[in-house]
This record gives sequence, structure tokens and C-alpha cells, in this order.
Amino acid sequence: MVAAPRLKAIFSSFRVPLGKINTYLRTLLIHGARTALPGLAKSETPLGRWLKGLLERAHRNVAIVALANKLSRIAWAVLAHDRQYVAIQVAGD
Repeated sequence: MVAAPRLKAIFSSFRVPLGKINTYLRTLLIHGARTALPGLAKSETPLGRWLKGLLERAHRNVAIVALANKLSRIAWAVLAHDRQYVAIQVAGD
């Protein structure tokens, strides 16, 4: 009898990890996300709306790590593609 393949934990949108990062860098990203969370959660930007929804569904610490992950991916994309980050402007900002 052939055993069925074991499913790994299902993560949001099946993203591939960016690779191991330095523990110090990971700590800085999480501290930065923890600091940015209150202000972003109050904003009406796409990132703020995403964060509000996440905070309703998940524990605060999970949301902090998810935000650190999202911010690190944004930073990586900006650096890897040699582009400037352009924030989406929202009416009233």
C-alpha cells in the first residue's frame, strides 16, 4: 500500500520563502513592524485595510510577523529591481 503524500502546512498564497535571513535583520524587521502597526492599522491605504482585516482574524503577534514579512518582500522587490518605492496616494492623505 502506498502512503499518501503528507501535506505541509498551508501558508497564505503558497509563497516561496526568501531564504534564511540574519537573525539580527529578522529582529529589526519585526521590531519595525511592531512600531509601524498602530499607525498603519489606522490608515485607509491598501496596506492598512489588509492589516485591519488580518488583525480581526489573527493574533496581534501573528499580524506583526506577517507585516514584517510583507515589508521585507517590498524592500527586496525595490532593491532587486532597482526601482523607487511609490506609495499609492489616497484621497485625503
